[in-house]
Amino acid sequence: MSFCAQNASLGSRIQVAPRCSGKQLGKSLAECENQTCQPTTSPNSFAGGLKNNSMYNRKRTTSTLGVIALIFFISQLLFTPKAYLLSRLGRALQAPVTFFKSLSTRTSLMGDLQDLMLENQSLRAQLLQAQSTPSVIEQESKRYIRVPLYASYPFNTNSQLLVAAGSESGIREGASVFAAPGIFLGQVSSVEGGNAVVRTIFDPGWELPVRIGEGRVDALLIGGSEPKLTLVSKRKPLIGGEPVYLSSREFAYGLTLGTVAELRQSKESLFLEGRLITSYALTDLSELYIGL
Repeated sequence: MSFCAQNASLGSRIQVAPRCSGKQLGKSLAECENQTCQPTTSPNSFAGGLKNNSMYNRKRTTSTLGVIALIFFISQLLFTPKAYLLSRLGRALQAPVTFFKSLSTRTSLMGDLQDLMLENQSLRAQLLQAQSTPSVIEQESKRYIRVPLYASYPFNTNSQLLVAAGSESGIREGASVFAAPGIFLGQVSSVEGGNAVVRTIFDPGWELPVRIGEGRVDALLIGGSEPKLTLVSKRKPLIGGEPVYLSSREFAYGLTLGTVAELRQSKESLFLEGRLITSYALTDLSELYIGL
């Protein structure tokens, strides 16, 4: 290929047209080859062609990316909302079912809780009943039957008490009654099959011979809300706080009643007198001990 043809081919690609010196455009190629062929464009036109080619490629890339983004957007519109709506619809339809299931579960739990509370109360009642059953104990070679004490509140009839055991449990009339083993409280005055009545040292009409302290000073116990020690002999010195014990032949000798408070002159000035101090309060007692 001639030099002019090469230039013509190159000019078609870079937008540079060869210009021959012939006056007519229709001259043959041979005539053109015999003449000096000069480019009709300047170097600036060549650079402009390269710039246009670069812009074309950039636009093509941008168009391609735009098409891809459009396809992705359309796919999101067509597919993602369906899955989203289906999931939301499924949760909405399941909500009532979940609600009623929770109500059923709560009702079941409440029923189980009530059953447990009832069972707990039943076990406590059985335990209390077992503890309230009369039982025989032995202490220092002496035998007692421990019995529950009925409450007398709000009347607080301290002179007589009722216990939840009677002849069916081996209790007999006249038996000694104790607030604790060895601490004398009274005597069984009447007995029935399932209960018994106890007369206590707080009965105002009950008088018992007693002795005070190691000197065994004789005295007379007079019952009442505050039992008194009267007719205390002056022949032997006494101080407050010494023990008081029974000396009546109706009961075992030496049963402890309590202690004596500070002694003072009686009205007749012939004897001393004082108060009996017990180590218990009747309102605090829930069971008694009856000698067998």
